[in-house]
Amino acid sequence: MGSTRLFKRGSLAIQAEAVACLMRHLEEDRRQRCCSNRPEIGACVALFRDLADQRLNSGWIGQGPFSLSDYRVFTRRFDRVVDAKTLPVSNTTRRAWQTFAERTVERRIAWELLGLEYAAKIISATSAERLNGTHITLLVDHSGSMRGQRMLLAATAVDVAQAFLAHLGVSVEILGFTTRSWRGGWSRRLWRWSGKRWRPGRLCDLLHIVYLTPDRRRAPITGLQSLVHMLDTNLLKENVDGEALLWAASRQDSYGCPRNAIVLISDGAPVDDSTLSANGLHYLMDHLREVVTQLGETRVVAQLQIGDDWESVFPLIAKVKTLDDLGDGLFGLLAAILINDPKPEPLIGPWSIS
Repeated sequence: MGSTRLFKRGSLAIQAEAVACLMRHLEEDRRQRCCSNRPEIGACVALFRDLADQRLNSGWIGQGPFSLSDYRVFTRRFDRVVDAKTLPVSNTTRRAWQTFAERTVERRIAWELLGLEYAAKIISATSAERLNGTHITLLVDHSGSMRGQRMLLAATAVDVAQAFLAHLGVSVEILGFTTRSWRGGWSRRLWRWSGKRWRPGRLCDLLHIVYLTPDRRRAPITGLQSLVHMLDTNLLKENVDGEALLWAASRQDSYGCPRNAIVLISDGAPVDDSTLSANGLHYLMDHLREVVTQLGETRVVAQLQIGDDWESVFPLIAKVKTLDDLGDGLFGLLAAILINDPKPEPLIGPWSIS
C-alpha cells in the first residue's frame, strides 16, 4: 500500500513538473510568434490537470466516442468548426475565382443543358416526394495535394452539383475538411510535452469548414461566392477523411431527412504525417474503411475522385480528371445516388444517359 501511495505521489509530482515545463514552452512559443495563444494554453493546462487527476480512460487523452476498431483521438480540444464566410480571402484569390468563372461560361452552359437531361431522367425514375426527402452532403478534401487545378475542378464540381440538386428539390450542404496547421499543431506539441505516449491516436488539430447549409428557398444557380475560399492555399494542409465523414453524418442526422447521402470529393487517401508516424501507415485508411462500412448501413456514401486513378474504399464512385469529364461523371454519380437503392452495387463512372 505504501509503495502504491509513494508511486501516486511521485507520479503527481512528475505531472506537476511537466505542467511547469509546458508553461515555459508555451510562453517561449508565444514570444517567438509575437501573438497570443491563450485559448490553446488553457486547453493544454486543462489536459495536464486531467492527467494529474488520473481521470482519463485507459491512458488515452481525449478518447473519442467512436468504437471503430482501435481508432483513438489524442485530444479534440484544438479542433475547430468555422463558417467559410468568416475566413479571410485575398483579392488575388477572388480575382482568380472570378477569372476562372468567366473563362468557363460556355462550359457551364453546356453543363446546365446536360444537367437538364439528367434531371429529366431522375424525375421520371423517382418521385418529387422522394427527392424532397433526400439530403446530400458534398464533402471536399482540403489537403495540400488538392492545390491548383484539382481544387479548381473540385470547387467547380461542387458549384455545379449544388445548383443541379437545388433544381431537383434535394436538400444540399457543402462542407470542407483539413487541419489547422502542418506537423500536428498543438495536439502534437502536447503529446511531446506529456511524454510521447505510445500509439496516441489521431495527432493533429482538425479544421472543418461550413460553406453552405441546407436552404430550400435558395435559387438553383451557380456562382456561390463562399466557394472562393476553397482556392485559398493557406487552408490546404492535411486530411483525416474518416472523422470528416462522421462529422458530415452527424450534421445530416440533425436535419431529420429520411434519406441521406454523402459525396466525398477527394484526390487520394487520408494523410496526416504526425498521426501516421505515431500509429502506423495504415491507421487513417483503416479507419476510413470502417467508417464507410458503418455509414453505408444508414445512407449512401459515394466518392468523386479528382485526378489520378487510385483504389477507393467507397461502394459508389466516379472519376473526374479534367473539365471534359465533369458533366457525365458528376451528374451520373448524382443520378446513381438518387435513383438507386440505399445500398447500391459498386459502380464506376462516368455514365451517359443514352
